Amino acid sequence: MNLLNSDPNPKRGELWTIAKHSEATKGTKKEGFGLVVVVSSVGVGRLRARLVARVTPWKDDYRERYWCVEVKSDQHNKLQGLSCVDTFQLHCVGLDRFKQRQGYFSADTMDDIASAVGIVVEVPGP
Repeated sequence: MNLLNSDPNPKRGELWTIAKHSEATKGTKKEGFGLVVVVSSVGVGRLRARLVARVTPWKDDYRERYWCVEVKSDQHNKLQGLSCVDTFQLHCVGLDRFKQRQGYFSADTMDDIASAVGIVVEVPGP
């Protein structure tokens, strides 16, 4: 599903292309777009923003990084191949930067991502 929307409402588990805008990158090769997954719940927080994690192509050395969640492509996420959700790279992103919805991750994948975030921030176990 391609969704261009002037007022997007990204939901937890959805994959979005976001604008990488920053005064530091305007007019450079780094200006452009990046793929993220929404990690936060819609009802959390008062800002017009979402907590997201970057999604990048998988590299074999990521296997040793417990904060990197391996995700296979499927009909729902529409990824190009094996990918990585880097839960150490969490960002709060304003809704105005969300440009295009690409797909979504399964509930099981989101549980894996949430567990990795919990490890990164040292959430105590039961």
